[in-house]
Amino acid sequence: MKIYMFLIGALLSCQLNKEQKMEHWKAFEALGLKKSNEEFSKMLFLNEKVGVLVGTNYDDKTILEKKFNEQNAVIYLTPDGGRTWKESVLGKGRFVDVTSANDTLFSLCNNTANNYYSLIDSSIIYTSTNEGQNWVSVHKFPFYIRDIRFLNSLEGVAIGRDLKEANVKWRILRTHDGGIKWQTIFTEDEIAENPIIAGKELIYFSHNNDKANKLLQKRLVQINLENNSKRFLLLPFGFDPVLSFSVNGNLWLVGTQGNKTSIISVVKNQINTVKQFEEADLFPRYFNFYRGKSIIVMSKLSSFSTRNLVFSSNDGGKNWIQERLPIDDYGFPISSYQNTTWIYSGSGKMQKRE
Repeated sequence: MKIYMFLIGALLSCQLNKEQKMEHWKAFEALGLKKSNEEFSKMLFLNEKVGVLVGTNYDDKTILEKKFNEQNAVIYLTPDGGRTWKESVLGKGRFVDVTSANDTLFSLCNNTANNYYSLIDSSIIYTSTNEGQNWVSVHKFPFYIRDIRFLNSLEGVAIGRDLKEANVKWRILRTHDGGIKWQTIFTEDEIAENPIIAGKELIYFSHNNDKANKLLQKRLVQINLENNSKRFLLLPFGFDPVLSFSVNGNLWLVGTQGNKTSIISVVKNQINTVKQFEEADLFPRYFNFYRGKSIIVMSKLSSFSTRNLVFSSNDGGKNWIQERLPIDDYGFPISSYQNTTWIYSGSGKMQKRE
């Protein structure tokens, strides 16, 4: 009997270690992911079950000898909401972006030079038309591409520049055939990370061209992808935008101002504050809005550690409550489908909010 009870206790303890729960979140070990030597750049869920996780993995020798061009470019696919994952290795390099449009997935892989292992000298776009089960290479750029965004299965944009050249501007490239052929439509001194497609516009942030205000005031850039027209909106002084999101046809921007994080809305070029978080030294990492419910994940910075905090709102951003994560010391990348959110938390672990 004692042995029987001991076995039951051991099994229960093992189960508790595999899955942790908070009020809104649960953390669990995901089958198929590696415990170490694996890094991910982007996660995307197509529905409540099917998702992809893109990045790279490697062995100890590759890192010790700094042979970054020998890292594996990997895409993982889950059919069951993140519980199990199947790996696909698509050559060498690192997948850095993935996006979907209509029934097509697009993923971006960066490759380093053979002689300069830290220099990205080429980028490859892969596509999948069967929800990530199979991938085909459609175009190789002879320079660095950082982001890809698509309006539909044919029309899209890519943002990149040649890292081998000094003081080279960022290029915005356009495709009309699903990524096979590309043409530069604009250049820019600066294009901040996390550009988005909202409607038929490409939206990103850059410096104000007025040199006197360059360090104090950023601008929002909107490119109409139907006629390639460009318009600008100057943002409040001191506001440093990080994320943008389309909410009911309007634009919400999440960023920092001083040591506080704020959410502002842009409605017909009018800027209004939706929320300023009182806690200092928070940095926004992720934002999602669906049918009046929103969630923001932020990193709390301190001298000795970084932990992730989650805030949610059920009334369109008027009131926010803080939620506890089972694992708060690491969380990237993050993805949502409607009101379900997933966080990769390292060492083969996932966190999920439903």
